[in-house]
Amino acid sequence: ALPLVEALGHNSTLISLELGDNHFGDEGIKELSNVLAINTTLCSLNLHGNNIGDDGAVSIANMLYLNSTLTSIELGVNEVKDSGAIALAEALRANTTLATLNLYYNKIGDVGAKAFAKNLRKKITVTVEELVNLITEEAEKIELNVNSEVTQMLTGNTQLTSIGLRDLASTLQMNTNLSSLELGKNLSSILRHHTVLTSLTPLEFTVDDGIFRTNNTLTEIHLGGNEIGVSGATAISQMLSYNTNITNVQLSGNRVTPEVSKTIENQVKTQKRQFL
Repeated sequence: ALPLVEALGHNSTLISLELGDNHFGDEGIKELSNVLAINTTLCSLNLHGNNIGDDGAVSIANMLYLNSTLTSIELGVNEVKDSGAIALAEALRANTTLATLNLYYNKIGDVGAKAFAKNLRKKITVTVEELVNLITEEAEKIELNVNSEVTQMLTGNTQLTSIGLRDLASTLQMNTNLSSLELGKNLSSILRHHTVLTSLTPLEFTVDDGIFRTNNTLTEIHLGGNEIGVSGATAISQMLSYNTNITNVQLSGNRVTPEVSKTIENQVKTQKRQFL
């Protein structure tokens, strides 16, 4: 793979690269990803059948944080499992160009499917308990001076030190009537990497997704022929209620019951999307 990767590093005109059914493996994909991270012309990448596992998927995910031209990536018939899927799903929140991601016939299960559902949602909810825990963690970082960039935060015009954060956490714990909370932009950075947390209490806060980095470009996601069960498919279905950008969803050939599959299909059709 090295000569091709070196050549690609000097190329400034190629817009499509077909590398299906080769033997790049994770190491070759790592080399390729390093070059693509700074490439400014390539739009379409086919890596079908290249023995790519989780390590290779992580390399591609890291590339997606930096690449701003790729619109389509084909990763079908590889060996990507849940941890690789999680890395790719998280990268989608930062990427601003990718429209199509094909991961059919890999080994992604419910955990990976839920990661895509989590990171492609447009509505972010956190519970009181989760919010208190996150704010307390941030206060501890400030006190330990782990991150100098957050030694002070702003919410509106109020300056918050670690003491202020702890006071806020205490207030939230004691308040039993609060039904909504507006977070200032900087304070919300506490939650930037904590989207769609599992509900622990009945009371939930809905945080405007404008505060968070969310994916606005992906329109097609193909997850057919994986190991996704009912819980993963249900999570994808719920995500589609919030994300109207996605118009084509493929989940065929998974471990989804006919009932759940029909529910998702009906939802997609109602929203004038394509479900396969």
